[in-house]
Amino acid sequence: MISMAIRPESCRAFVDRLTDAYSTSLANVPQKWVISSRLCDKVEDSSFVPFYGYTSVYKLNDTEREKCIAVQDRIMGRHGNLFVPLPPQTFHLTAHEFCNEYTVSSVASEIDAAEQGIEDRIREMFHSIKERWEGAEIHLRALGPSCGSDALSIKFVPEGARDSSILQTIFAESEDIWPVGTQYTPHVSLGYFRTRLFSGEEIVSLYKDLNDISASTDFTITLKADDLVYQRHFDMQDFRKILSVGEA
Repeated sequence: MISMAIRPESCRAFVDRLTDAYSTSLANVPQKWVISSRLCDKVEDSSFVPFYGYTSVYKLNDTEREKCIAVQDRIMGRHGNLFVPLPPQTFHLTAHEFCNEYTVSSVASEIDAAEQGIEDRIREMFHSIKERWEGAEIHLRALGPSCGSDALSIKFVPEGARDSSILQTIFAESEDIWPVGTQYTPHVSLGYFRTRLFSGEEIVSLYKDLNDISASTDFTITLKADDLVYQRHFDMQDFRKILSVGEA
């Protein structure tokens, strides 16, 4: 069943929305840096702090991971003092967030209790995904890196209608199990901001480089539906698998 709140868009509408949002994020250079309250839930100064919950992600193979590492290296080489970088072995493309400290509470036992109420449905969904798309590839084109309120990530758009349909259907079915109420944005996180105020010079320099890297970004990644994994996270660099579509 697909959530009535978040329904799949046409491939063209999906790509247009993602492309427009990406372009806007690069153009809107902050005049003054604001430390996100959510950032402080995940990072303290230059270290990750506990942030507990459950999520589903598409794992990257070594070839696709290297493409993302190249982008991370370019940014960290010039702006490493602004970020807490994520270890490349943790790189993944987020599919959907489930129970976590934002959506339940900050108490791990309460998050686990909420998760127990939906895990059987997630297992059923994974089994259904395997029946429909076992071995199916999902092709994505990189738009480039951009900054959100708390993280640096590479944004992606689907290459074709089938890629778009698989991604959006899995998101919508996940949304039906555990609604987060936001539209899907395919991305691979590269790191989180440090919890300090950035100077105007640092902000301008960062956004100039993001735009320059975006202009030269020209790569695709290929995921597999079988590589979708449901996992528990203890912080933003500690993810532990519970089940995968390939094993469903």
